[in-house]
Amino acid sequence: VVGDPKRPFRIAVLGDSLADGLWGRLYRGHIRQKERIVIERFAVNSAGFTAYNFEAQLAKALEKGPIDVIVFQVGANDRQRECAVGNYKQWAVFRTAKWHTLYRQNVQQFLAVLQEKKIPIAWVGLPIMRKDDANEDARMMNGIFRSAIGEIGGVFIDIWPITANKEQEYDPYFEDEGGRKKRFRADDGIHFTDAGYEYLTRHVLKAMREKMPDLRLWQAE
Repeated sequence: VVGDPKRPFRIAVLGDSLADGLWGRLYRGHIRQKERIVIERFAVNSAGFTAYNFEAQLAKALEKGPIDVIVFQVGANDRQRECAVGNYKQWAVFRTAKWHTLYRQNVQQFLAVLQEKKIPIAWVGLPIMRKDDANEDARMMNGIFRSAIGEIGGVFIDIWPITANKEQEYDPYFEDEGGRKKRFRADDGIHFTDAGYEYLTRHVLKAMREKMPDLRLWQAE
C-alpha cells in the first residue's frame, strides 16, 4: 500500500487553472478529514508545458514533505503560445512538427522527474471544448499526454466521455443524479462550474480508485 500510515495521506494538485478547480472541489470534499488526508494547492493559472517549469513547482511541493500522489491537469493555455525550452534557446509555433517535438519533450522531462522520485501521478485529460478549433487541439494534446503517461506505465484519466453529451458533443448542461438539469461548464466553454467540478471530481476519484488501488488514500477516507 502506497503511503505512510504514520502521517496524513498527502495529495498535491499541480497544473493550470483547470487543475485549480479540481483542487478546490477535492479540498472541500475532504476538509473534515484533514487529519488523515491533506489536499494541497500547487496549480498555477496560465501555466502550461509551452513555457512553464513544472519541475520547479514540484520542488516547492516537496519542500513541504513527501507526496503520496499527484493529481495533474494542464493544457488549457498551451494552444495560445509558442513552445519553448532552455529559456527560449529552442522554440516553435503551435502545431508545427517542431512544436510537437518540444512539447512532448517537456512533458516527458516532467514525468521522468516523477519516476525518479517514485511519485504516483493521476493525469486528468482535457475535456471536450465548446469551440471546434479548441476541441481539436484538446484531442491532439490528450493524445500526447496519454502516450507519454503510457510510456512510464502511469495513470491517464480520460474525462472526454463524461464531459460530452449522448451525441458526443459539447453541452454546458448535464443531469444530476436526481435527473435535474444543471449548468456544467463555465461561460468560456473550457472550465467548469462548481456543480461541474463536483461531478468531475467524483469521476476522477472513482477512476483513481480503480486504476490506483494500492493508494492508502482509500484506507484514509
